[in-house]
Parts: sequence; structure tokens; C-alpha cells
Amino acid sequence: MRDRTPGATYRLQLGERLSFADAAELVDYLTDLGITHLYLSPLLQPRPGSTHGYDVADPTRVSEPLGGEQGLRALAERAHRRGLGLVADIVPNHLGTGPATPLWDRLLADGQSGEGGRFFDVDWDPPLPTASGKVLLPVLGDQYGVVLERGELEVAVVDGEPRLRYFERTFPLSAESSEALGRVGGPEALRGRPGEPSTWTRLHALLEAQHYRLMHWRAGDGLVNYRRFFAINDLAAVRVEDPAVFDATHQRILALVADGVIDGLRVDHPDGLADPSGYLDVLAARTGSAWIVVEKILAVGERLPEDWPVAGTTGYEFCNDAVGLFVDPAARPALDASARAFEATPDDEAAALRRAKAEVLSADLAADARRVALRLWTVAQHHREIRDVDDRACLQVVTRAIQALDVYRTYVDPFTGDARPEDVALIEDMMAAAEALPLDAPAAPPGLYRLLADVLAGRAGTDPAHLEVIR
Repeated sequence: MRDRTPGATYRLQLGERLSFADAAELVDYLTDLGITHLYLSPLLQPRPGSTHGYDVADPTRVSEPLGGEQGLRALAERAHRRGLGLVADIVPNHLGTGPATPLWDRLLADGQSGEGGRFFDVDWDPPLPTASGKVLLPVLGDQYGVVLERGELEVAVVDGEPRLRYFERTFPLSAESSEALGRVGGPEALRGRPGEPSTWTRLHALLEAQHYRLMHWRAGDGLVNYRRFFAINDLAAVRVEDPAVFDATHQRILALVADGVIDGLRVDHPDGLADPSGYLDVLAARTGSAWIVVEKILAVGERLPEDWPVAGTTGYEFCNDAVGLFVDPAARPALDASARAFEATPDDEAAALRRAKAEVLSADLAADARRVALRLWTVAQHHREIRDVDDRACLQVVTRAIQALDVYRTYVDPFTGDARPEDVALIEDMMAAAEALPLDAPAAPPGLYRLLADVLAGRAGTDPAHLEVIR
């Protein structure tokens, strides 16, 4: 019987130059080399033109460009004959956006009440007038009105259905809008004339009736209202904490594990999930004896949560230790001096890191930081000693807390508020350090720091408003 625990893995980046069939040709060589498991990059259907596979478009299908499920099973059969197992990289945190992603298309077509509304983490009440109930899409090269009146937006028939087109991008229309098109004379009746603003009224009205709103790409950092993979607008976060969403997005991978095609899983970016611990519990239970590791960045001195049902991390910390074997610690002063000569290393690394975090939070992740701050502001209204704070004070406290956090994240349960002692200690240290940071603006009340600490540690309450801050 094949041992499912890897002894030596070999990563293969699948793509245009390396299909499942190509990988099968390497099996004999890699087996003779002493490899026990092939570690495959993401193998589900990606967005068209993907070069890496981490932008999955359809999690219910094995990648057709790589050879489809038939090609994967043929690779597995050949590998298993030689005693070689397969470890698959899975991406539960996000899906690629665009028309190739059926769930994303349904989100835009049907809005919050449709099937797609359950899958993606959207703030349906963003702090933007007239945008309630809409997904904000920062995809335009100029201001919306300018783009509209230049004639760059049009309704066109694509694969037999009317869609909104903006150069190479297309977007679905709501069912109501598609039906209304026939009554007004079809797409041609919506076309205006460049230079005559009044002729674009019909098309503007149709766009305003959609469940999404197109906007200038520069507005995205401050206004985008769906959670993303970091600040990448084309990778939208998925709510796998919802059992129905987990089932729908994992059915293919679970079937491949159950059939013995896949022996192990490498979970990409679990820290992006609302509840990593809960997710891993479900994944372990649903995959039986599969070997699972997580792509988790551990800070110096940080340990993987002991209750995670995994074999460990992908080994970033081992890489750091291995590289350290070849670096003489006594040489650091000379290396630091050399780096500073080229302005590559600041004199105060901690201060530089805090500045970098503040820059990212005020630019790339401005919308995300503001969402958390507004949720904290909502909670503060129920605490009379600090209810008079404004949203700027809340944003200040949230920003400073993130600046002071020394690890990637904490792991308080977002549904119950239960917190491990080590997470409570991290939160306490973080908030004490945050309050002590130098400040150029008027300081927020100390009680606001205490409130955020209590909320994040699950001590302030478990009603939806408090749990939203944790999430």
C-alpha cells in the first residue's frame, strides 16, 4: 500500500509548458531520484491565460488547459504504479473574477439575493451614496461619465446573450435589464453620440439598474467593497466558512481525494480565511487520511496553533533556518552597513516597518481599513464612555493596532469569540504598543484602545456587531 506521508516532494508548476501528460513523462526520472510525492500547483480550472493556477475560475472542474480530469487521472495512475503520490495545491481563500468564473458572473447578474451573493464577502452597504446593494468594480480607465460619453461602454451580444462590454472586459446584465432591452429596441437603441451628453441617458439608466457599479480604477483602493486576496481586485475572497460554499467549492477536490487520485493537500494562504481553524477541521474530516500542510508564515518565536489538524507548514521557517546555516552572524554589522550605503536598510527597521504598514493601510488597503474602523465605530456607540468618538479616531486606533502587531494574525473564533490564551496575550501586547506609538494627530481616547482589545479578544460581547470586527 502506498504511504500517503511524503518523504521527499518535488514541486511542478503546471501550465502551458507543463501539462499533466508532460508531468507523467517525468515520473520515472523523479522516482529514480528518490522523490516520494509530486507536489502539483493548483489544478482546477483557472481564468483564461493563467500562468500559475492560483486564480481559479471554476472549482468544480479540473483544468482543461492542463489536460482535464482524464489527464490528471492518467498522471495519477502512472505515478501510483511507481509508488509516487500526488500532493495538490488548493486555493480556498479566493476565486478569480470575470466572466470565466460562473459564481462571480452570477453575483453581478443577480446581486445580494442571488446564489452568487452567498459566495463572496461583499459589504452591501458601503460608505458611498447610491451604492447600497451594489458591487463596486474599479475597472475603468477614466471617470465613469467620461468613459460613458466617449462611447467606450456598450451593450453587445456575447455568446448569444446581451452583456455590457468595456474593451476586452464584459459584464452580465440583470434578468430585468435583459428583458427590457427587447422593449426599447435592443442594444442599438442605447448607443449615444460622443460629444452629446444627453444621448447617453438610456445607457446610463441601464447601468444604474445593475447590481454593480463600474468606477475609475484609481477609486478602487478607497472604495472597493468586496474582500480580496491582499489588494488584487481580480481575486475575490470566498466565504468558505459557510458550509454550502465549502461544499460547492471543494466538491471536485474532495472527490479526487476520495477516489485516491490525490494523496495530500497544500492549503494556500489559510490566514486569509475568516476561520482557519474551523476550515481545517472540516477539511480534515472530509478528506479522511489525507496528508495536509498549510502555507503559513510564522513570525520569529511564533508556533503553529496546536489544535490545527495538519502535518505542519510548507516550510518557510525551515528555509530561513537552512539559509542561516550559510550566513555568519558576526558578519551582520558589515552587511547592514553595506546595505545602508545603498539605502536598502533603514537605521530603525521597526519604525520603517510601521511606516510601510501605514502606507499600505492608507492606500492599497484603505477600503479594508475603513470597513474595520466603521464597524468599530458602530460598536463604540453602545459604550457610553466613548460613544462620542468619530470615525477618524476609530481608523487611527485600527491603523496603529495593525502597525503594532508582530505576527500575521490572531485566531479568535469569529463566531463565538472564543480566544486562546496566547492570542489574548498577543492582543494585549499589540494594543499596549499601539497606544504608545508616536502620533502626529490628536490621540484617540484610551478607552477606544481598550474597547478594540476587548472586542478582538472576544470579551466585549458576541452579538453580530462585535463579531464583525473580529472577522
